[in-house]
Amino acid sequence: MPYKTFFFYMLYLSFILGFLFAFPQRIFSKDYIIRGTVKSSEGKKIPQALVTLMSSSDRERSLFFATVYTDDNGAFSINWGGYGIEDIILRSRHYLYQDFFSSSISLKDGENSDLTLEMKPYLSFKDLAEKLPSSSHYQKLLAASGEKFSQEIMTQCAVCHQLGTAQMRKPRDAKVWRDIVLRMEGMGALLTDDLLDKLPDIFSQTYDGSSLALDQAPGLRLPGPSPKATIREWAVGNQKSNIQNIVVHQNGLIYAADMGLDRLYALDPVAGKIETWHVPESGVPVGGRFSGFLEPQGTTEAQHGLLSLQVSSTGVIWMTSALSGEIQSFDPKDQKFMRFPVKSGVYPHTLRFDQQGRLWFSLAYSNQVGVFDPVTQGITFITLPSGGFISWLSNFLFGVILDLSSYFPQKNYPIKMSFPKLTGFGYKVFPFPAALDISPVDGSIWYAKLHADKIGRIDPITFAIEEIELPLKGPGSMRFAKDGILWISSMLGSAIMKYDTVQKTCTPFSLPTLAGGQHETPYALNIHPQTQDVWIAAGSSDRLVRFNPKNEEMSSYPLPTRVTLMHSIDFRADGDVCASYSNLPASSIEGGRPKIMCLKTQAPNNP
Repeated sequence: MPYKTFFFYMLYLSFILGFLFAFPQRIFSKDYIIRGTVKSSEGKKIPQALVTLMSSSDRERSLFFATVYTDDNGAFSINWGGYGIEDIILRSRHYLYQDFFSSSISLKDGENSDLTLEMKPYLSFKDLAEKLPSSSHYQKLLAASGEKFSQEIMTQCAVCHQLGTAQMRKPRDAKVWRDIVLRMEGMGALLTDDLLDKLPDIFSQTYDGSSLALDQAPGLRLPGPSPKATIREWAVGNQKSNIQNIVVHQNGLIYAADMGLDRLYALDPVAGKIETWHVPESGVPVGGRFSGFLEPQGTTEAQHGLLSLQVSSTGVIWMTSALSGEIQSFDPKDQKFMRFPVKSGVYPHTLRFDQQGRLWFSLAYSNQVGVFDPVTQGITFITLPSGGFISWLSNFLFGVILDLSSYFPQKNYPIKMSFPKLTGFGYKVFPFPAALDISPVDGSIWYAKLHADKIGRIDPITFAIEEIELPLKGPGSMRFAKDGILWISSMLGSAIMKYDTVQKTCTPFSLPTLAGGQHETPYALNIHPQTQDVWIAAGSSDRLVRFNPKNEEMSSYPLPTRVTLMHSIDFRADGDVCASYSNLPASSIEGGRPKIMCLKTQAPNNP
């Protein structure tokens, strides 16, 4: 054999062997299709059930979980990628039936083509009610609180966690509830003294162990056809974590900020691997500028409190450090953090890049918007309309109160000395501009005031401000579509709003609920870059909702994990819809840890 030919064959063989050893799972593992039907014990086929593939040795293991929905005939088809885990089982779940766990699944060809998952109905309505999502129990709390307190409860309690979870519904004496409520206040809840006095009794009387009314049970079917989608979930962090926000990077990784532990995670959704970085200490105490609170935002370890994330055109990840009052950056290339102090505002919240590469961010507790220039590293601050002298003075002095209170850590002096307490006006004193986005049409900056029920526009050149009163209360998140329409979630209105920035008209659309009279708490909202559908997190019922602006129809996607409050939604390049479960405490999330989830619509292997 000629030398050149031999050299060519050896080079070719080396390439093949190198490729095989570099990708053993993808080459040697086979995709197995598992098919079957979900039926009731009476033989009735169950549509819209969730079928989840999981490890039989550890049902909480979720790095490689996959979930699909049954079709109108109760049939399902799920693809198992074979990522080295062979001890697998199936779980089927539906609102009206007890969870079913199969025996171990074989991964041999032809052995999983006609499985039957048989679900039993609950023995009593009380048993069923105990497994219903928070939205079924939340309505009972709102009815007990009355019109006077319901709005205050929704804005100060439902932003951080679901109201009506199994953990919350345990019967407790009013004295025990008072200790819990005081603890919540020490985490940042701005309660009036009137509500503080009444809330322990409201909770005690609402969650007394009694069952729900029958009409709070959802029907057998959700509104609309059976969903066609596949959901993947990955457990991240631990019980002390608070993963409020994620962002999808150009490199395909999903980055998540852990507000409770000062960590940044990078999830590879293809390989199922998670990398972790700890934010370097900066000399600030636990709780940062909020160290005077008992446990600011529920954290016992964080100094910085990473919150919002955005990725620059160069791939650098920018974050707000809400507790320490900083803008931070992380470069995945050299894996280094940089800090930029925000000295003239309190609680930097949401970040957005404009067309010039400037980084705009909201300052929730000082009623401001800032703009950071990454080139000059300078920050310009814009003070927003206050709505009155008391509100202006409260926002102006709150930073001073925080700094003085830091000499007395965990004594709650920022609450005791705050104007919401001293004036008796409560949370309304802080307009709380949190949500922020940039118009793709004219580059104007828009913000939403959660407590003031307003949105506002900032001219990108003159910084002139215009504010608009909203027809529905509690604007949580806001995002622009490509056509310049601004979409806003309404936590208090159980709806989303379409705001036309040219015509200056606002149109609300109510979210579908699981039963009549229920209330949803939508917070996270985002616009799919390809379809322009509006995706919303139904924060009380463990669902994602998709709204089609063209035909104004909504579709519901129940999630396989219970207690899934979500603060952010983002999209992968392949169109997957991704979010993080951020309920506080994380121990109340099913499985006891936060998760990152991605939902792929029109799954290719669904029947």
